[in-house]
Formats: sequence, structure tokens, C-alpha cells
Amino acid sequence: MPLPKLQYPTFELEVPSTKKSHKFRPFLVSEEKILLLAQESGDLKEIILALKQVISNCCSDPEFDAEALATFDIEWLFLKLRSRSVSNKARVYLLDNEDSKEYNFEVDLDTVNLFRNPEHDPIIKLTNDVTVILKYPTTHMIDAIAQMATETKAFFEVMKYCIDYVITGKEKIKFADNEEADQDQFVQSIDISSFTKITKFFETMPRMHYEIDYKNSLGHNRKAVLKNLNDFFILG
Repeated sequence: MPLPKLQYPTFELEVPSTKKSHKFRPFLVSEEKILLLAQESGDLKEIILALKQVISNCCSDPEFDAEALATFDIEWLFLKLRSRSVSNKARVYLLDNEDSKEYNFEVDLDTVNLFRNPEHDPIIKLTNDVTVILKYPTTHMIDAIAQMATETKAFFEVMKYCIDYVITGKEKIKFADNEEADQDQFVQSIDISSFTKITKFFETMPRMHYEIDYKNSLGHNRKAVLKNLNDFFILG
């Protein structure tokens, strides 16, 4: 007699960067194995690629493209998948930098919010005639960043990748359609004020947000803010 095929409930999750909803199933033992192997490697690149693979495996919509996910999409979707697949409860361990003691808390993952900074703006006016439209960094950037010798070079590589369009007058120019030398020249000609605005785009990207208020051993009221998957310790 053949073994039965296991059926699992599906649910919808919204991709933060596109605000489009897709159907997902919980991740299974096969996906848990992918995560554990990535964890054992200790390689950030491998961990992110594993998260992307798990998310892709669990989505049943044919038009869903995990390669196009922004980096914060990956974290947010995995947190929600983990809540549905394992438990909505996660233990969080925090080291207080005032009394040097470790505190642990239980976090309800369903109450974690996505913080959208009201000052976040993907449209940057460089001059009276030239405007750039930025897009979010995706996991495609992992290899490029890993090959960069310094953080500065990595940032400029990400910056070039994230310039989606350049608008001048009535023209809308696809930045990626230009030669790399022309892209470099354009980026290096940006004034410092505009460069600061572009930097702010990255600093204010949507991110997870969960606050923990507690009192340490010195009797002082303390606050911790969890912003990414490392803070939640939920990769396993």
C-alpha cells in the first residue's frame, strides 16, 4: 500500500516591498534541514540563500519570484513562516550592557511589526533637471558584496545596483541599461547633499520592530529593540 500524501493548510502573507499577497504552506522537515545545514556553515551568505530557498519552496503561487525579494522581505516572510510552521513563541536572550547580565524573554512573533519610517523616500532629486528613483537591494547583491575588498566599495556597488531609473526632463532612463563605466561616472558626480539623501534611503528602509521593556539588576528601566532575525534567534 502506498504511503499517504500529507496535506497542509495554506495561508496568505504580504510581501512588504510590493504589498502583494501570496499563498504559502508551513515549512517541513526538508526545509528545516536546509536551515540547519546553513546554520552549521556559519556563513551569512549561505544562511540568506537558505532562507530564500525555504520561502520559495513554501510559496505555491507560480508568479512569485524569490530572487526579486528585498532583503527585508526575506526576513519578514521567514519570521511569519516560522510562526506558522514551528511556533509563534520564540525565546530571546539579551545581554544588558549596563550590568553585563543576560536576560531572556518570550516573544510572540505574531505581535512583531514592520516599521516603515515616514522619512523614507525612494525618489531623490539630484538637480532641478535630474531625479533618480531607487529600488531595494535584493539577495542578488550578496555575491557582489562578498567580493568587495572594503565596506566602502560594497556600499557603492549596492548603491549602483539600487538606482533603478534616472529621470531627466521627459526621459526615463533605465540605469542598468548603461555601461558600467558610465554608471560609475554618474554616481561619482553626485553632490554630497544628494548622496546623503541616498544614504538615508538605505538607513530608513522598512525593518522589523519589537520593543522589550524590562528592569535590570540595578533597578533601572531598560528598553531593547529587536530589528532583524539575529535579534530574534529563530533560525532553527
